[in-house]
Amino acid sequence: MASIPIPDPASLPPMPWLALPQAWLRLIFYRYLPWSLVTRWKILTHRLNVKLRGSRKERAAMATVKDLMPADATGNLRHIAVRTQVLTRLGRNTFAPVFSRSRADLIRMLKPVGLETLDELKEKSQGVIIVGAHVGYNSWVGPALLGMGYPVHLMQRRHVSPGKLLMYRMADWGKMVMPYPEPGQEGFHLKKLHDMLQQKEWLQHIGDTNDSRKAGVKGELFGHQVCFVHAPWTLARLSGTPAVPVLILADEKMQPQMFVGPAIPVISGIPASQALTDAFQTYLNFLEKSLWDRRWNLHPSQWAVIMKKKDSA
Repeated sequence: MASIPIPDPASLPPMPWLALPQAWLRLIFYRYLPWSLVTRWKILTHRLNVKLRGSRKERAAMATVKDLMPADATGNLRHIAVRTQVLTRLGRNTFAPVFSRSRADLIRMLKPVGLETLDELKEKSQGVIIVGAHVGYNSWVGPALLGMGYPVHLMQRRHVSPGKLLMYRMADWGKMVMPYPEPGQEGFHLKKLHDMLQQKEWLQHIGDTNDSRKAGVKGELFGHQVCFVHAPWTLARLSGTPAVPVLILADEKMQPQMFVGPAIPVISGIPASQALTDAFQTYLNFLEKSLWDRRWNLHPSQWAVIMKKKDSA
């Protein structure tokens, strides 16, 4: 079923009856079966589907993986491409594996590195911008942090899948999901987010969204120039709050692990362009370091955007 519009997350729409059985089955499958079994099954069904139907996406993914991996890398590109595509879907389409788990269970499952950064900021009772990326199990980040007890407002959404809507309603998370601004209201929306940060709220944002207008902030990732939206860094500068990158990546066996980066300040005592660029590059450095030996975690469509921009430069 198509995604469901959520113009006002504070008042979530009802679950469509026709979508409810499948949403419940998906929740049970992803939430309660051993994750190693889930990933093996998804890889097997993906391979069968490609073999029976063929796939242009498969060829495109292999080309992406070939370009993304270091020159001296060894291994079966087809196997890596399959793993990358399955990981992208599991990371983007559901957060059921981390839904409704205790902090202790989540820590055992995700084996977080750098969690003390968030604990220190929580003790200080200050606003925080959680900055994610289109990598690994990216849709798990906000719900996992909420389950761990961090007061994160989940990233902006215009629409949501039936499975995610079911979990939002079960957890009463409508008030924790940030809406997209109406066209022409982006400035007012930015002011609202600024005020929330001043009120010591935590906001989730994506740091590697492509800026099609080329008005974003520029930096370097894996030797390529990138230009992504400046919103999280502008918000951090205007509000005086730190931005903290948080990723959930998969290892070779598709098992998840959370990586929390340093608290990145956007310094106010230097020119804005320099402050945003410095903070953004610190984020990209953390992204590159975390992905260095796990590059298949970078979603193929995101890397394709980077490479397209390189080719058109």
